Amino acid sequence: NFEDAIVEGIKALNIRLKILGPDHPDTATSHNSIGALYRVMGDNDSALIEHKKAFHIHMNTLGQEHPSTATSHDNIGMVLRAKGDYDSGLIEHQKALE
Repeated sequence: NFEDAIVEGIKALNIRLKILGPDHPDTATSHNSIGALYRVMGDNDSALIEHKKAFHIHMNTLGQEHPSTATSHDNIGMVLRAKGDYDSGLIEHQKALE
C-alpha cells in the first residue's frame, strides 16, 4: 500500500536528515523515492515538491553534469507532464539529456 510506503519513506528521510544532513546525495535519494510514490498515487503537487528538493541537493552537491542531476530533471519533467504542463516537462527532459 502506497500510503504505508510513504510513511516508511518519510521515516528513512528523517533518519538521513539526522545522520547525513539536508544536503547529502543520499538524502536526495529519499526525496526522489517519496516523490515517485506521490507521483504513482496521483499527488503530483507533493511529487513535484519532493523531486525539486532532490534536484537542488544534486545541483548543490554533485553539479549540473552529474547523472543524478539529470535524473532529477527527468523526474521533474514526468511530474510536469502528468500535471498537463507539457512544455515545461519537455524542457526538463531536454535538460536531462544535455
